Amino acid sequence: MLTNIDLEKMNHLMETNKDAKEIITQLLKNHDAAVATIAHEIRNPMTVLYSSMQLMSSLYAETAKGSCVWEECMDGARHMCDLLDDLTELNNGNQLNRASFPLGHVLRNSAVLFAMSLNFEKSKIEMTSSIDKNIKRFNGDRTKLEEVFLNILTNAKDALADCKYAPRLQFRAKKLDDKILIQCQDNGCGIPTEIVDKLYEPFFTTKENGTGLGLAVSKRIIEAHNGTIDITSDHTNGTIVSITLPT
Repeated sequence: MLTNIDLEKMNHLMETNKDAKEIITQLLKNHDAAVATIAHEIRNPMTVLYSSMQLMSSLYAETAKGSCVWEECMDGARHMCDLLDDLTELNNGNQLNRASFPLGHVLRNSAVLFAMSLNFEKSKIEMTSSIDKNIKRFNGDRTKLEEVFLNILTNAKDALADCKYAPRLQFRAKKLDDKILIQCQDNGCGIPTEIVDKLYEPFFTTKENGTGLGLAVSKRIIEAHNGTIDITSDHTNGTIVSITLPT
């Protein structure tokens, strides 16, 4: 997988050399096609395996319930399915189905639904949201942007799991002159400075059962919309994820 440094060098080369741009563009297309084929070939038997294990769990519930080995196998199969799904999302992150949609409504809806999920889980997190009414329609991929918003909200929730203070999460968005700024802020323990830049790298994760592809997918989706995503964090003020989209 390409690191952020590799991508920066590659983008610079494409900007300065027309022949290199054509070659790299074709190589990336071939790479994406190869990843898609491999993921597809693995997913089919993996789906059958996982479905069969779920069926066996229901047919032999008592045996499966008391077996640590069985639970480990189920967790491994579930993780593999999640990994394949995230890998496909990463591979298709820059392929957008653009249409005009009410971005302000989508942001408010995302905030409400996530707050409802916190209430359902009886979470102690205090969530607040503030969405600028001047955010109107936007031309982009609604489904993929909703995926990004859910991802950053979920990451914030996970960061508050061991919060030493009253856990708080803020989701806000406002329209500036030439862009829309969307931010998700938590007052968790923060992220060590030395790993902040690594968070966008595929398969790098600090979560025990994470695939390490969530932020990599989000970054690819936002950049496909000609936007940016940035993370600032410290142990005092927690973490802020900032997304900008062009108006």
